[in-house]
Amino acid sequence: IICSPKPRLKSVQTKIKEGILDRAPVHGAAHGFVRNRNIVSNASAHVGKDLILNLDLRNFFDHVTYPQVVGIFRWLGYNSEVSRCLAQLCTYRPNLGPINKPRGEDDQIKCVWRAFRHAVQGAPTSPMLANLAVHRMDRRLSGLAKRFDATYTRYADDLTFSGDESFKRGMIRFLKCAKVIIRQEGFRLNHRKLRFMRPSERQEVTGVIVNEKTNARREDYDRLKAIIYNARKAGSLESQNRDGHSDFRAHLLGRIGHISKLNPARGRKLLDAIRDVS
Repeated sequence: IICSPKPRLKSVQTKIKEGILDRAPVHGAAHGFVRNRNIVSNASAHVGKDLILNLDLRNFFDHVTYPQVVGIFRWLGYNSEVSRCLAQLCTYRPNLGPINKPRGEDDQIKCVWRAFRHAVQGAPTSPMLANLAVHRMDRRLSGLAKRFDATYTRYADDLTFSGDESFKRGMIRFLKCAKVIIRQEGFRLNHRKLRFMRPSERQEVTGVIVNEKTNARREDYDRLKAIIYNARKAGSLESQNRDGHSDFRAHLLGRIGHISKLNPARGRKLLDAIRDVS
C-alpha cells in the first residue's frame, strides 16, 4: 500500500528516522536506504558471475507488522510503553471497507495482512524499519549463500544471489532452501519476477549491467540522449518536461550523474550535449 502521511505526521516520522533508525546497525547484505550504499554497491557484488538469481518479495512493507516494529524499538533500547508509541507513529491500519469474497488464496492472504497494522510504502520510516525487520532473514540467507560459495545482497525487496560452478550445481537445492527461509520469516515471493541470468545474456542487478563490469543500461543512455536532442531542436529543456519536474535540469543532471558513475565516457557526452541547452 502506498500511503503518504500528512505533513505533521511525516515531520515526526522523519525525526524518528534521522534520530533513531538511521543510527541502527543493519546487515551487511542490505544496500537499500543505507548510508554509503546504493544500487551500484548492490550490483557490484555480482560482477562477472557465472549465474545470477534474482528474487522479489511480495507486498514487502505490508509484511512488516506492528509487533515487529515494537520489537525493533525494544531492541534499540526503548521501554515497552515508548516502543509501542513509536510503533503506532510508524505504522498504519487501513480501513478496508467491505471485502468481496476472495477469488483465490493470494487475495485472501492479502486481505488478512492488510487488516493488521503494518508499515506502509510512503512513510519515511518504512525503509529502515524493513531493513531492521529482515535482519534475521538477511543473516540466514547470507549463511545459506556461503554454504554454496555464493554472494547475497538485498536492495529493499529485491534479493540477488550469484556464484560460479558450485552455485550452479546446487541451484535446485539452494532455491528450495531459500524459499523455506523466506516463508519462515513471514514473507512471500513474487514468482513472476524470479530470474536466472547467465553470462551469455544481459545480467542486470538493480538496473545496473554486471556482465564484466558495472555499466549503465544502453536504453537509459539513449533515452537521455533523445530528450536532450529534442530539447535542442525545440530550443528549451522545459519542452521535454512531460512529468512536471520542478527543476527539470537538476533532474536530468541527476540521471546523467548516475550514468557517469557507471560509464564516465557516456556521462561526459551527455554533459557536453546538455550544456548549451537552456
